Amino acid sequence: MRLLSKYDLFIFDWDHTLTTSTLFVTLLYYLVKRSKHKSTEGMRKKHPSDFSAKNVEIKEEVSKIYSAFDDLYGVVFKPKLKPDAIRLLAMLRKRRKRIAIFSDSKTYRLLKETEYLGVLRYVGKVLSAESIGYYKPDPTGLLLLIDRFHVPKERSLYIGDMAGDVLTAKLAGIDSCAICDGIDSPERLRNEKPDYVFPQLGSFLDAIESGK
Repeated sequence: MRLLSKYDLFIFDWDHTLTTSTLFVTLLYYLVKRSKHKSTEGMRKKHPSDFSAKNVEIKEEVSKIYSAFDDLYGVVFKPKLKPDAIRLLAMLRKRRKRIAIFSDSKTYRLLKETEYLGVLRYVGKVLSAESIGYYKPDPTGLLLLIDRFHVPKERSLYIGDMAGDVLTAKLAGIDSCAICDGIDSPERLRNEKPDYVFPQLGSFLDAIESGK
């Protein structure tokens, strides 16, 4: 089944999926990894029917302290898009596909980075888990985007670089695509059994362009 004909909504993770790795984000991941393990294992016992995005509010107010810290982060680490990111987003937009971003990144940093890296011209909605209070692998963010775009679950795909992204998609009842040049290893990603696995974001783009 061709990716472009199978899906109408492409939802991307942000850090390490569309962007290159930064030391700060990588260190933060490893610091919170252990504390998230228990909640992740508990989520595995749940079913997509256990979750709903009804009555979920989006609150995008940001802390002045966090925004100042995120401004400093941007100056010091200078996050960059992966080489094929814009080309991929532009191609999907040209084909009239709906595009969104869902990430656990702080609201202010996510909105600022997507703006100055030129992503917003292609993306219909950028959503931070912080703005709704539901963090991955809780799938509420994905369900909210699916509802917002009025796209059936079977026509939606979540693309990420971590095993938690794959689990989030499963709990939302949608297909998942793992990109293996992010934080988690290819082995860890494959163990989560995503619907698609690509070594790089460019490989995903090549598969779409070749009609696979």
